Amino acid sequence: MREHWIKFVYEGQGELTFGKGDCILQPPGIVHNELDCSDDLEVLEIYSPAVHETVVVGRVSDAVAAAR
Repeated sequence: MREHWIKFVYEGQGELTFGKGDCILQPPGIVHNELDCSDDLEVLEIYSPAVHETVVVGRVSDAVAAAR
């Protein structure tokens, strides 16, 4: 995170908030949703491999919601 904050929910982990200076490693296939972020959020994203599949899910699963 370059500046400000963002909040995600991760399957099996619940809600996590990240701020300036934090580094997030999201393993391939982890179910996650962005819940909220500051209006002036700055993020530097690095992908490996550069081309990867994104699967859009309609809503947070019951398991994720239960962890909230």
